[in-house]
Amino acid sequence: MDKVEAIAKLKLGNKLTHEYFTSEEYIFLLGLRVFSEDGVCHGTIGEFFSHRTVLGWNTGWSIYIKQDKSHE
Repeated sequence: MDKVEAIAKLKLGNKLTHEYFTSEEYIFLLGLRVFSEDGVCHGTIGEFFSHRTVLGWNTGWSIYIKQDKSHE
């Protein structure tokens, strides 16, 4: 999905991942702040994306689905 769709999904409470992230990395909203899976606050949505200006960040988003590692 693109950035506009991703922001809408974040606002609906979804965890999102990106093609640049590892399989365990994701972001989510808590209030008006973007957090990553490790609890780091990345500021508001605007602040988060102000540091991600390369065109690759405009696409490549998807809803995060935890990988089941019990079958490895």
